[in-house]
Amino acid sequence: MGTMAKCPGVYRRGESSAWWFRRRVPQDLLAYYAPRKEFAHSLETTDHSTACQKARLEYVRLDQEFSEVRKKLAAQPVFELSKVEVQRIAALIRHDMLAEDEAARVQGKGADYFERLDEGLDAQRDMLKRALIDNDLGKVSGLLEDYQDRLGLRLDPASLAYQELAYAVLQAVTKTTEELWQRNQGRLVETPQPPAPVRISGKAQPLAADGELTLSGLFEKWKDEKQRTLPENTVTDYASHVRHFQELHGDLPLSGITKAHVREFKDAMLKCPAINRLPKHYRGK
Repeated sequence: MGTMAKCPGVYRRGESSAWWFRRRVPQDLLAYYAPRKEFAHSLETTDHSTACQKARLEYVRLDQEFSEVRKKLAAQPVFELSKVEVQRIAALIRHDMLAEDEAARVQGKGADYFERLDEGLDAQRDMLKRALIDNDLGKVSGLLEDYQDRLGLRLDPASLAYQELAYAVLQAVTKTTEELWQRNQGRLVETPQPPAPVRISGKAQPLAADGELTLSGLFEKWKDEKQRTLPENTVTDYASHVRHFQELHGDLPLSGITKAHVREFKDAMLKCPAINRLPKHYRGK
């Protein structure tokens, strides 16, 4: 009888005839999985070759899981979101929902699929309308968690920022579900272009993580030096420009600001009403 090739993670447990799989939790993730220190379960086969195949698949699955956990743990803690960031996340979800539906239609799904879809959309419309009435933000908590992972964002569910984002997402999902239902009734509903990339700025800090001065930090230094000699309106106008830049790009370190950032900021400002036409006491609001 030939010697069986060794297979990582495959072993026999006690007197069991079935092969088992075992893999230790990586050292850097022990705190996350505590008290668990390993993954172990039966591979439900007595054939060594089949057990090895299953073990390889399990290794791949766990690699993906560990990668997602590390990404979640490394997510940027955020304490507040600008209105622009909230709107972009809501717009991204709306785009994704409509784009996914459009892809299914392009693939030529059969009539049975769309009949089931119609029934599902009817139920979802009723559920979401009820959720809006009751302000039941829990109805979108799973979706919100998925997009937080995707965007590398971490919000405390008890924070005001989370509540504001969840409500905007609930509104977006309700509206988009209605649009999907209308599309399924034969009405023309265009899939929007994806929104501009979401850049999470979080709460502005004067220094970047490595101690480098950021745009807001530079502005505070400039304001301390100039506010006694410049008109108050000038300082207010400049503060407004800095805030709008942060809403678009985040509070970047000075070395991280590129020409592309400036061009995008300029384009965004050109789409806004001319602020100089507003009464002075409305500027910077």
